[in-house]
Amino acid sequence: MRFLKVIFISLFLTSCIGNITSTVFGVGVNINLDPRSPGLYLDDKLAETLIMKKIVQHDYKQIFLNVKVIDGTAILSGRVEKAEDKLKMTKFAWETAGIKAVRNDIVIADETSFKQRAKD
Repeated sequence: MRFLKVIFISLFLTSCIGNITSTVFGVGVNINLDPRSPGLYLDDKLAETLIMKKIVQHDYKQIFLNVKVIDGTAILSGRVEKAEDKLKMTKFAWETAGIKAVRNDIVIADETSFKQRAKD
């Protein structure tokens, strides 16, 4: 009987590990579904944060960016006004520790209003 209790408790606790990690690592993060190790996942999240910090520290008026880092590869997407800004975003990503490659999918577009973007 004692053996069954141990098995039941161990099965019950292992089903909670995914919920515990999603609580520990932040809201909406379900690390048990990600194929990366927890250490690599956190390294990628740190690199994303550092890239966004570099971008925010500069004063850009019309910039809409998304930064994602997967296995050390920075994926930049969004829209900027000038080609120089696109190059700066790539430079910011390359200068970040832990980045092995950069994929720049940023497009150069004219200034648009909120009303024009809402029509998309």
